[in-house]
Amino acid sequence: MKTLNDYWKEIGILKSTHALHYWDLETQMPSMGGKWRGEVLAYFSGKIHEVSTSEEYFSALKNDTANPNAKEALKDTLKSRCLPQSFVEDMARAQTESQIAWEKAKKSKDYSIFKPHLKKMIEMRKQYAQYIDPNKNAYDLLLDEYSPNLAQKDIDLVFIPMKESLINLVKSYAPRKTKTWKVPIATQEKVCQKLIDWMGVNKEQFVLLKSTHPFTLTVHPSDVRLTTRYNENEPLGSILATVHELGHALYEANLPEDKYGSPAGEANGYDLHESQSRLWEVCFGHSKEFFTFLYQCFLEVDPKSVEGVTAEDIYLMATEVSPSMIRVDADPVTYGLHIMIRYEVEKRIFNDNLSVDDLPKIWNQYYTEYLGITPQDDGEGILQDSHWSSGAFGYFPSYLLGSMMAAQMYATLEKKNPKLSENILTGKMQFTIDWLKKEYHQFGRMKSSPMMMKDATGEALHEKYWLELLKNRFINKKY
Repeated sequence: MKTLNDYWKEIGILKSTHALHYWDLETQMPSMGGKWRGEVLAYFSGKIHEVSTSEEYFSALKNDTANPNAKEALKDTLKSRCLPQSFVEDMARAQTESQIAWEKAKKSKDYSIFKPHLKKMIEMRKQYAQYIDPNKNAYDLLLDEYSPNLAQKDIDLVFIPMKESLINLVKSYAPRKTKTWKVPIATQEKVCQKLIDWMGVNKEQFVLLKSTHPFTLTVHPSDVRLTTRYNENEPLGSILATVHELGHALYEANLPEDKYGSPAGEANGYDLHESQSRLWEVCFGHSKEFFTFLYQCFLEVDPKSVEGVTAEDIYLMATEVSPSMIRVDADPVTYGLHIMIRYEVEKRIFNDNLSVDDLPKIWNQYYTEYLGITPQDDGEGILQDSHWSSGAFGYFPSYLLGSMMAAQMYATLEKKNPKLSENILTGKMQFTIDWLKKEYHQFGRMKSSPMMMKDATGEALHEKYWLELLKNRFINKKY
């Protein structure tokens, strides 16, 4: 007779296999392999669903509810049992087809290629919500997938006043002329590899490749994959994207290996996950100390790459505030407005049945209203993010919620570690890694994000730390 640990190991193996096929899809699969890969991913999605909803597993969970891990897993199984297996498999096929269509549409800046797939994703996510709970708001259910226990009313309480604060911060900033910087992609690749060493973690746990949209994927805590993207005219893009993804990867690598496949071995919400990436990217990665360290990395790898620029020049480039079209390239001050735009569009999709035909127009209107700029084509407009191609509606708010968490963590770390600035400068980040593991990573899903925040920082999540960081680091920065 199988034990719960047997089931969790089996689920973990199936998830790892699914992850490997998805990794290959995103990084090196030949274009003709898409249709068959959809079948493969559908099969493994179905097998995961089959095992995690089986009567035997369900019974084992119900008989062990004194075990917190089993109690949490039972919640997942009750939800999964609402979904027909055929729907789970169809969703996996549709996601694969949609991802491939998005990549083609993005490259050609042609929304019409992606539109029918986006329509199908919206319909399937609405159907998903109907299966889970027909009496609840569909978008609230989707938000809960990424930011547990948060609904639109909770997010609106934070986002609505913050929108005005962010717009005022942008208006108060006097743009400064900064230098331009061009770096060969081969040099960028070598420096990005050095950033894994800077974090002070086991390099043998990670692999870094490139993709259209940077992402992190976990095969197992001992095998974490991440990607970045390169542009020789925008070297900071690859650097900061890599630091961002390394924050995600560190969280995944520090989860309890012996609990993989169960809730105790899984990350706790995408908002907490984003807090890890934003802590490294914005709080550490936009500091003067980081750019002093980074400059030294470029000197070691390719001295010619920094001819004509100083560490301070690079710091000023990275902390300049200016509305721009692309979310992943946005400065941290305007970044929140990019998130709010997507949140407002998603609310209208699910609450007002906004048509896919109208999405580009509505998207552009929000960019004009929030950021004072208008996309020139669909490539820099409605097609710029890959999230909707997989049906990840409700994900975007977690980026801004995670940023707020990160700033609060950073404020706490500054109090607890007087040598934090020196650590960032020298790449000796072990104090921070140990603190994150102790306060967040080790718990998996066995402790709620609000409780972790309260215990680690001494207070509930508050936006004041994020707004203070933006003011001090970007708006009122000292030269």
